[in-house]
Amino acid sequence: MPTDSDSAVAPSDDTLRFEQAFQDDLIAKRLPDWLHELADASLAALCAALKTSLDCRQRLRARWRRVQGIEAFVGAALQDAFDKRFATKVDVATRGSATGTRCRCVASISLPEFRFRILTMPRLH
Repeated sequence: MPTDSDSAVAPSDDTLRFEQAFQDDLIAKRLPDWLHELADASLAALCAALKTSLDCRQRLRARWRRVQGIEAFVGAALQDAFDKRFATKVDVATRGSATGTRCRCVASISLPEFRFRILTMPRLH
């Protein structure tokens, strides 16, 4: 557990550089041989490609976080459709009926479009 005297002693810039050089050396030793043999131009191109890849993955991850699940996406519209068509108060959020049967949607992917099939349907009373 750190004490107050530990927090007062900050590592010097030389110490940080030494630690980073040590870690870089450890990492460099684990790299494949073909990477060590790359010319400077090829290494620069590889670094640029890795940076682009990281940027793309981060942007894709941010976009996927905004994608809603199918139930949240269609829940309100499905509830309205059930209310209008069947004139009953079936709670789509719980997908249940008096018998407690669940309704499941399974995506059948057939490119270029997506098709959805209802596997089971609750009985509407």
